[in-house]
Amino acid sequence: MVICHRCNANNPGGVKFCANCGANLLGTPSVTSQPEVNVCPSCKAGNPEGANFCASCGSQLGRVIIATDQPILSQPIRAEPLKPSAVQHNWKAVVSMILGIIGVIAWLLPFLGFPITIAGLVLGIIGLKSQRPGMAIAGLVLCCIFLIATVINSALGFLVGIDLLQGVGYY
Repeated sequence: MVICHRCNANNPGGVKFCANCGANLLGTPSVTSQPEVNVCPSCKAGNPEGANFCASCGSQLGRVIIATDQPILSQPIRAEPLKPSAVQHNWKAVVSMILGIIGVIAWLLPFLGFPITIAGLVLGIIGLKSQRPGMAIAGLVLCCIFLIATVINSALGFLVGIDLLQGVGYY
């Protein structure tokens, strides 16, 4: 029997790799032997029951459980590149937000408020498919609010205009 120096698992005598964690066991002294019952799919060597790695070739046998105090190093996770469609919609979300901010002032002049807020709404809806849906939502909210303000301002201006025309005698 060989006891692994890394995870303290029991391995059969004369094996090269730990059956539990895959550590190299060459040069580790044997204690006793244990019957081999698990057959490696790669080299067909026998391994103890519950082994995760082949004691002869180091191939993975099944579910891996590594008990170690040493940190396990892994490859850095690479970010996926942006999808072309998402990149195309990113600018629409940003422009929707900008038009919503411009709508804060544009509602005072309905001939500017209507086209700015409607364009912001359209770009905001398309921008929801982007990598920045938060900006698109903010642009949509601002454009909705100031489109309503533009409509109210237009209605009030129309009513005031009618009152002025009635006072002059045109109506």
